[in-house]
Amino acid sequence: LKSVQVVLIFELSVCAMPPAASMPCASRLPRLASRRRLGCCLVAAAASAAVAGRLLDTSAFPHEFSSARTECFAGASLRSRRHAPGIGTPRGRCRGPPPGGDSGIESTGRASIAVSAVATVVASAARFGWPAGLAAASALVLALSRRYNDVGPVKEFIMSKTDIEIVDAPIPKAPYELQLDGELVGERKAKVSWYIKSDDALRRGLRDGALGFGEAYMEGQWDTDDIERFCSELLRLEGVEKDLGWRAVPLLFSLVLGAASSRLIPRNTLKSAPVNVGFHYNISNRLYEKMLGPTMMYSSAYFCRPGMDLDAAQRAKMKMIAEKLDLRPGLRVLEIGFGWGSVAHFLASEYGVKVTGLSLSQEQLEFARERNTHPNVEFLLQDYRTLEAEPFDRIVSIEMIEHVGRKHLPEFFGKCDDLLVKDGVMLIQSIGCSIWKVMVGKSFIEKYIFPGCEPPQQTDFASITSRFHLEDWQSFGKDYARTMRLWRYNLGNWEGLEEFDERFRRMWEYYLLSCAASFDRRRTKVWQLVYTKTGSGRTRDCHHARGAPPEAAFQDAVVVVPA
Repeated sequence: LKSVQVVLIFELSVCAMPPAASMPCASRLPRLASRRRLGCCLVAAAASAAVAGRLLDTSAFPHEFSSARTECFAGASLRSRRHAPGIGTPRGRCRGPPPGGDSGIESTGRASIAVSAVATVVASAARFGWPAGLAAASALVLALSRRYNDVGPVKEFIMSKTDIEIVDAPIPKAPYELQLDGELVGERKAKVSWYIKSDDALRRGLRDGALGFGEAYMEGQWDTDDIERFCSELLRLEGVEKDLGWRAVPLLFSLVLGAASSRLIPRNTLKSAPVNVGFHYNISNRLYEKMLGPTMMYSSAYFCRPGMDLDAAQRAKMKMIAEKLDLRPGLRVLEIGFGWGSVAHFLASEYGVKVTGLSLSQEQLEFARERNTHPNVEFLLQDYRTLEAEPFDRIVSIEMIEHVGRKHLPEFFGKCDDLLVKDGVMLIQSIGCSIWKVMVGKSFIEKYIFPGCEPPQQTDFASITSRFHLEDWQSFGKDYARTMRLWRYNLGNWEGLEEFDERFRRMWEYYLLSCAASFDRRRTKVWQLVYTKTGSGRTRDCHHARGAPPEAAFQDAVVVVPA
């Protein structure tokens, strides 16, 4: 109970100190006041971490109470012992464990420390303000997850809720095999094997969810015979975290903290957007050439016919986009986020349109200008927010809107409104999410793959109804699972990419196959949305988006009305 005493002393000292705002130096020496506030946050965090350490130190309680169980605590406890057989002496010494064993004493001790932990957080917030309270709470949760040693119940929880089987022997690495169209090879096993090299992988998962498991995999703390299947099974745990009891507190706190940070911290500003884009797309064109194949399309393919390979499915998607845009020779097209230039070159070559493409990646720009040059295509290294140009006849953006951020969506569509002619057509292909957990700021994808990435939900598109009319909405997320499997297959054993170390390879493999699992379970989606302006002068709906003849065909037709 020494930790309880330490915390009580801390809390008494906190209550005795004046708030930071009432200090005489606060107005004269703002820097000193700020440092004092920071010091308070550090002290509060240290106290919470110490208490949490005692709360979860499972090895301490049996040892301490094995010697303490012979002590009579007081009052009713002493009187009850007098009538217990084999217990009691004139001095209150006990020859055996108290009634009920050690569990009651241990629970009482844990409850006392838990109360002290809560009191520490509350006292810190009350006297030093919400930053100190947040620091204390964060340290408490972090210490809970780091000092937690009883991983047995977590293993049982995972195995009881999923088809994951924990094995004791290392799992040999097998070649990644696929069918031509991205379908998996062979029959599905009843169980997916999971070899845990370090229990810290479970503690990371408790603290950070998918981010924790991903980081643990990057560092070699666990292996499996099927990453996609393993991640798919983990997704089955969403919604049942409450069955973990208090062990789920660090994970829930992490989700709340991530959601708060994603709302409070500015993302994808004019200054930070190029940094975020460069983090991912400027890695190495050699990596993307090997992974993406000849089309160099870094977005979901469209497997609309049986037996299609990746290249055929990507070309089918580009053709579908062109048809939905109702392209005709001479039209001016703006592509926001041109990737490596494949779509711009395809539209200019096959449909005779003039394309202006925007990107923030220097490596993509250099590749596009070298490999996909065309007289009717202009590639620019520019943010869409700064573009000043005459309105375009068509706008297309393929899986770039995830980098815009939900807060900036009204600004994005407002700029598109300015850049599109009155009777124009706009197509947006977007990755979407079905639940709020995908959008929180603390995720594996956001931290290691796409900084600032924030896939929209369906409701996020409702705010633009005053500007644009939704003509068509198509979803084909299952095709993205096939696409990502084929990207992983193209990498093979990373031949020719020796500059990437084992940690990067495991990170990239986890990224591709965990996303494939999410798309396959329809937790994340792929959408194509076709818009026209609300005040458009078009005489017909965009039936061409579903394969009907374009509007021009109806305008050229002569209709005779009988008398």
